[in-house]
Amino acid sequence: MKTDEERAAALLHDVIEESALRVQDLLEAGIPGPVVDAVQMLTRSTHETYGAFIERILTNELAVKIKAADIEDNLNLLRRDALDHTDFLRILKYHNAWHQLNGKEGGQHC
Repeated sequence: MKTDEERAAALLHDVIEESALRVQDLLEAGIPGPVVDAVQMLTRSTHETYGAFIERILTNELAVKIKAADIEDNLNLLRRDALDHTDFLRILKYHNAWHQLNGKEGGQHC
């Protein structure tokens, strides 16, 4: 991440999903609007498919950068002791999403 906004969005990308904080809390804490917008885009709704989530992210350039980097980190298999079928399905999902976020043709779509 090269800019302060990119670093802030990267650090906060899961905060709404994984804590009690809300968008308004981030704004009130002085987090810049573009960062909060990206964090909101990076928060998947419980009723949203992964494909729809990625499509929504594509509308925000900062969110695209953060999600692509997040996927790259998630694809690091060396941190896992073993892999099973579920892991391979997740890898396929992330692989396809990464290609979509980077404007490239991916393999099979989930």
